[in-house]
Amino acid sequence: MLLGATLVVPGTWAAPADANNWFGATGFGYMSSCGSNNRADANPHTIYFESYSYDTFYSTNYVMADVIQPTDVDPQLVTDRTSATDVIIISKHYVDYCNKDWASSGTSGGVLGLTTCNGANASGRCGQHEVRYNLNAVDDLGSRFADWLAAHENGHAIGLAHRDTELGAMTSTPSGQDDYTSHDKAHINAAAW
Repeated sequence: MLLGATLVVPGTWAAPADANNWFGATGFGYMSSCGSNNRADANPHTIYFESYSYDTFYSTNYVMADVIQPTDVDPQLVTDRTSATDVIIISKHYVDYCNKDWASSGTSGGVLGLTTCNGANASGRCGQHEVRYNLNAVDDLGSRFADWLAAHENGHAIGLAHRDTELGAMTSTPSGQDDYTSHDKAHINAAAW
């Protein structure tokens, strides 16, 4: 997982109390040589699969329907990738993408998934995220892990950061929980989509 410093730039949007895991309306959350991560820019929140496995396809669809859809975000699967597509899902057996130390199995340590922004729009929100699932870990750990990974990485694409004070999908290490906490949902629902 990509870890980095979180920079929150004040904006016009008011976050709920204890706002320690929301990227906010402007500014970037994670900065890296591979891109940045910030809150999504639009509703509906369109998702396109560039590549996938059975587990990552099923898990992403589960997360869209049962985890994201109950919030104020409207996720929609699209069959064509355009510049307006919000999330591009790329599932591969990663080794060295972006000079990261990718996990070679589910227990080897290393990067399990990565979410980056291809570019922010004028309001500072991300116009298009790339969500990368590491199949080395997914193939080894199976569908329950894939559910957590899909909820976690797509949480970043919505705008959530890591938060380890409650057990949920946004913990910095796999928690086995594939839902967002009430704290995370409050951030999502308070945003102006």
